[in-house]
This record gives sequence, structure tokens and C-alpha cells, in this order.
Amino acid sequence: MPEKSTKAVRRPAELRPLRRLLPNGTPTPPRTIPTVPLPTLSLPIGDDPVLEVNVFDRPVREGNGVIWTVASRPERQLKKNIKIILKSSGHESGVGRLSSLNGLYRHWASFAVSGGPRLCSIRVPIPWAVLDALASHTHFSRYYALPREPGPHPAFIGNPVIFNDEENPYEFEVWEDPAYLDARLARIRNQ
Repeated sequence: MPEKSTKAVRRPAELRPLRRLLPNGTPTPPRTIPTVPLPTLSLPIGDDPVLEVNVFDRPVREGNGVIWTVASRPERQLKKNIKIILKSSGHESGVGRLSSLNGLYRHWASFAVSGGPRLCSIRVPIPWAVLDALASHTHFSRYYALPREPGPHPAFIGNPVIFNDEENPYEFEVWEDPAYLDARLARIRNQ
């Protein structure tokens, strides 16, 4: 009969308890995930309306900046050139502006946020964003080539249309000629 190994088997990290015992036997306090402060945005308010946008507490690091993800549907759809205030866990960022579209995914669009000292973006689900003609055409015509990740926003869990990989669930009203928009995309790729 083969002998049983006496080596200790380590449980995977996700199954190990987060609390450890101090030398005197008392448990350590539970670990807390540190929160990341919202960016400091400082554009003047002026006469433009300012939209409050609730974001999740933890941004995603990408490149030289961070991307804040919209947590709940804003009062209006997000688009270029609107002023926003990011809100999370009772904190506010100050006033910033969505300056340009800087990322396009199957289920998300991300906008650069100007008005702060560091690079910062905001990621918004496609149904909660307004895209210009070129971005709308790109999303519609290149949907299957766009990154699948990140997956849909938690608000859309349970929506079979959004989770169907066989069809593009998004529709856009584009009034410009598709051939003209394809030519613009080709020029952009060749620069």
C-alpha cells in the first residue's frame, strides 16, 4: 500500500482566512481594502450645467492614469464637453470636463477627464453615453473586433440581449454616410 505524504498541503489563497493570530493568540483586525481618493478637479463652474456622476470606490490603473467606472446611471447620458463632478463614498472630486473619447469597448466607452493635475478617465456603459457619428459608426461596424473585457455593467446582469455574444445589442442613429465614415477611419489608421 502506498504511503501517504506527510507534506502539508497549502490551501489556495482565496480559501485561506484573511485574519491571522497575533503571538498572544488574539485575532488580528480584518484587513480593509484602502480606498483611492478621487482626483482633484478644479475647473470653474461658470454657466454650464454640472452633472454629478457616482463612481465605484476603486479605479482601474491603466497606462499612466486611472479609470473610474460609473456605478449608477447618471441623470443624463455622458458625452464629450460636459462638466462633471465625480462622487464616491461621500467624497467629491470638484468640477472636471469630459474632453475626449479615449477608449471604446464592446460594452463601454471611456472619456478623458480634464481639469486635474493627473491623467484620469471615466468608463461608462454604452447605453449611458452619447457617441459622435464616427465613434458610433466605429462601435457598430467594428463591434466584434472591440475588446470583450470589461464585461457589461452590473446593472445589466440578467439582460439576455446584452450578454448575447452572437449579436451586437447596441443601435445608434448615424446620419452621416457610412462610406464617408469608413474613409475617415482608414485615414486615422494610416496616420
